Formats: sequence, C-alpha cells, structure tokens
Amino acid sequence: MRLTTLLIFIALLSVSCGPGRDSSGNFEVFRVNGKFAVRDAVSGRRVGLFARADLAFQKAIELLDPKGGMVNVLSGEYPLESPVHLKDGIKLQGSGPATVLQISPSNETGTAIVLDGTDAAEVSALKIITLNGTGPGVGILLNHCGSCTISDILCAGDMVHGIALRRNSFLCEIRDCKVMGARGSGIMLDSLDRGGRGGDWVPNLVSNCIINSCGEGIECHRSIVANIVACEVYQSSGPAYHIRNTSNSILISGCRSYQIRSDAVVVENSHEINITGNTFCWHEKRGIVLDHVRWGTITGNNLIDNGSINIWPAGDVPPDDSGRRPFAIEKPDTLNPPNVPGMVLINSTKGLTVLSNSIFNWPVCPPMDWGIIEDETCSYNIITNNNVNFCLHGAVSSSGKNSIANNNLVYEEKSHQGDPGNALQSFDLSLMREHINKITATD
Repeated sequence: MRLTTLLIFIALLSVSCGPGRDSSGNFEVFRVNGKFAVRDAVSGRRVGLFARADLAFQKAIELLDPKGGMVNVLSGEYPLESPVHLKDGIKLQGSGPATVLQISPSNETGTAIVLDGTDAAEVSALKIITLNGTGPGVGILLNHCGSCTISDILCAGDMVHGIALRRNSFLCEIRDCKVMGARGSGIMLDSLDRGGRGGDWVPNLVSNCIINSCGEGIECHRSIVANIVACEVYQSSGPAYHIRNTSNSILISGCRSYQIRSDAVVVENSHEINITGNTFCWHEKRGIVLDHVRWGTITGNNLIDNGSINIWPAGDVPPDDSGRRPFAIEKPDTLNPPNVPGMVLINSTKGLTVLSNSIFNWPVCPPMDWGIIEDETCSYNIITNNNVNFCLHGAVSSSGKNSIANNNLVYEEKSHQGDPGNALQSFDLSLMREHINKITATD
C-alpha cells in the first residue's frame, strides 16, 4: 500500500514539473550550440530545442498559463525570421543590452515584437537591431492594446520606427527606452483617437525616453490625449516633437531637444496643446511652430539658439592642439545665414496663452529675426511676459485680431553672455554615426 502511494506521488510530481501549462508558469529561452532552447524556469527541465529563435519564443509563450507569465530571455543574439507575438498578461524580459533580438532580412514584416489586441503585457530589458541593412518595420509594434508597458528597450538601426503605438491602444506606457537611427520617428503614436475598445480618447504615456539620429523624435498622428514627459531628442533630421493631424490634448513637459536639423517642435492642425517647462536648444530652424492650433498653453520654456547654422564638412574635423574638436568654426565670407524667429503662430491659430518663455541665442549663432511672430490670420492669443535676447527686430510681432501682446522684455543688440565673433557653433554628425555602428555591430 505504501509503495502504491509513493508511486502515485512520484507520478503527480513528474506531471507538475513537465512541459504542460501546470508548470512553474515561467520559461527561459537561451542559446545552446547554435540552436535555441526553452526550459522551465523553476525545474530547469528543457521542453524544446529549435533551429530558429522566433520559434523558441513562440513555444515558450504557448506553454504559459492563459492568465499570463514570464518569458525570460538570457543574454545572447537571437535572429528573428518572423515577429514574436505576445499574448495577454505575458512579460517578455531580457538581460538588458546583452539580450539582442536581430531582425533578419528574411523577416518580411521587418518587425521584432508584435502586440495585437493584447492586454496587460510587458516587454523589457532587450536590445533590438536590424541585420544587413534596412528593415521595413519597427522594433516593437502595439495595435489596439490595453494597459501594456514597454520599458528599458534599446532599438538601434535602420528601421522605420523604433516603437509604434497604434490603432486605439489605451492606457499604455512607453518608458526608459532608447531609439537610435530610425528612418522615421523614434517613437510613433498613431491613430489613438475615437472608437477603440477601451473607449474614446483614452490616455497613453511616453516618459524618460532618449531618441537620437532619427528622422523625427516623437511623432503624434491622430493621437489624442497623450503625455510626453522627461524625454530627450538629439540630432533628428526632422522635428524633435511633431504633433499633427488632430492630435489633440497632448502634453509635452520636462523634455529637451538638442542639435536638431529642423524645427524643434511642430504642432499642426492639433488643438488643446500644452508645452510647459521644456528646453529646446540648438536647432537649425525655429523653436516652436504653432500651425492652425486652437487653445493651449506655451509656458516656461527655454528656446535657445534658434536658427543655428551647422557648417561641419561631410568628413570629420581633426582635433585642435588640446586634443578636442573645435566647438566653433570660422564663418565663410560667402555664408549669409537666415535669421529666424524663436516661435511662430500661423494659419488661424487662436486661443493660446504664450507666457513666461525665455527665447535667446548665444553669440555663436546668428541673431533671431523676432522672438515671437503671430501672423494676421491668428486671433485671441495672449503673448505676455516673455523674455527675448539677441534678435534683429524685437520681442514680439503680433498681427492677430483681438490678440494681446504686452509686458514682453527684449534686449536686441547682443547676447547677454559671450562675445560676438565671426565663428559659428557646429556639430559633427559622423560621431553619432560611429556610436550607432558600434551599438549595432554583430560578431
């Protein structure tokens, strides 16, 4: 009798530790001898060995309990010939930048991870790169997802977007991510408006992300009610923050842009904008463009070095005697740089409060045209208590109907800090390209 009881107990124990859904609830994926293994995270029992990494990921996901669980991806390189599709309640977690998901050329979607109609899933601590040139997709794609979190992701390489949040996704969060080298925007918020399964105009959050050397930084297209907080955009070729096509009620706060090759912030055909407490610095065009915007607050921002001229040659410039690259380069006599305003209100923009912004250029930039320009199509804007320094004409040129522009302070002649000269500050794009090449290098 005792022997029979013991055999039954051993059989039950074997079932509980096997590869079925009643396992530990968590699985690990790892490389072994050029293949990709899946094992139970608690028992250590191997439950599969695959020639392709994406098949190993999907096996681990299928083995999880329907209520969710975690797939832990150990350090190593994982070429993906097709996207990994997550399910509800699953956390896909790597070991940081040492866990590298590689989008293979054979991956027709060009996408590493897809969440489609997924709820309460998480992706974290991974590096995602493209192999052998350009990719047609994105690093991580979320479609009509709810309460999902993307965190601590490094996306690098020539993909369309690093992370894309689309099609009425709601209550989702993208935080602590880095995107570099994407052809389009680093982070794309697309069609997050009305009629989704979570309701109408449900909020999403992007915070503490760093984007560099992309086509644009963070882009909102038909994306209503989103907070963009404490993000940084560096050396994008287009706007650092591009809010367009009825992306209403967007907050940009505590953010920074730097060495942008275009306008720093562009808001087009989008309303209820709030741009507060940011630093937008060293951009080749204007600081903030408000184009057909209704209602909003633009307050407490620093708009610095508006209309910067980048005159680095195509190649690298050798260091000076101190071993450092020169910060400023002598302006050629044939160069006549344009003078641009720090901020513009155009195309029937109305109902904005533009308050207490500091708009200024250092002397290693051309002076601005005006601090702020409001054109004659605009109306009912309040432009007050802004402090402007180093411009040709004045603090504010306001031509709007029933607008108020008063108590703005300007000192035009020269910059408050630094001596004017004949040299212009400039930045070398090749340095960041070298950095991205290092990040995306494969053995």
